[in-house]
Amino acid sequence: MNGPVLLTTAELEVCWDQLRLGEMPEALRVPSPGTTWEERAQYVHTVLRGLEHRDLADDHGPADVISGLLNPLCRFSWAVDTFILADRPLRARGVVVGEQGVLAVVDGDQVALHAIPDYEIIPSITQLAGEVPAARIGSINVLNSVLAEVERYANQPATFGDRLLGAGQRADEARTLAHLITGIERRGQFTVTRFDGDGQRTHSPTAIGFHDSHGARVMHRRSDTHTSIVPGGQQTLRTAIQELLAAG
Repeated sequence: MNGPVLLTTAELEVCWDQLRLGEMPEALRVPSPGTTWEERAQYVHTVLRGLEHRDLADDHGPADVISGLLNPLCRFSWAVDTFILADRPLRARGVVVGEQGVLAVVDGDQVALHAIPDYEIIPSITQLAGEVPAARIGSINVLNSVLAEVERYANQPATFGDRLLGAGQRADEARTLAHLITGIERRGQFTVTRFDGDGQRTHSPTAIGFHDSHGARVMHRRSDTHTSIVPGGQQTLRTAIQELLAAG
């Protein structure tokens, strides 16, 4: 794999607009400065001149290398988006077109665009979450309505445990879940989008979530009424994403 093309978020937004790629996906979305036509024109001119100095644009707009990396991000066979909340939040979209893939990672005001093979997209996007050992727990199913209250109990694990017991959770599961909501170091989610045989864009009905606490990771798989909390190693995350894609 060649090294990534590095842009600022300002450069990404201007190039996206100049290439007329439409609305930016949420995972990549950044502000679009310029409240008047004149302000916008001057802003775009300044950004493009900066890109020209790095051979990433010319008088006609973004260079072919930029177009080749950005076009697939909105015209793809399937895509995986992620949002990761940690000390340094990350957002990313990985897409596949044929046997080619593009991974775009937004880190603060910097964007890295990677051209990689299709089979590297899922491993690469899950790798952004970091390598954390899977938690040593069994599978636990919890009501979505109860799990939705977890933020209220972030610093009250015992109270959350009581709430779980009141909702019918087994005592050992309630203790485990109450422990897992303390010391959260990182959390995030993955969603998938694909085009079906009729060319219609479909989004996954649910997300694959995860969080790390006490140096271990759990994965969340949500259904209509319950969420399954399971050990969340890298391979588990990758398999879950592949299953979402296969489900269509």
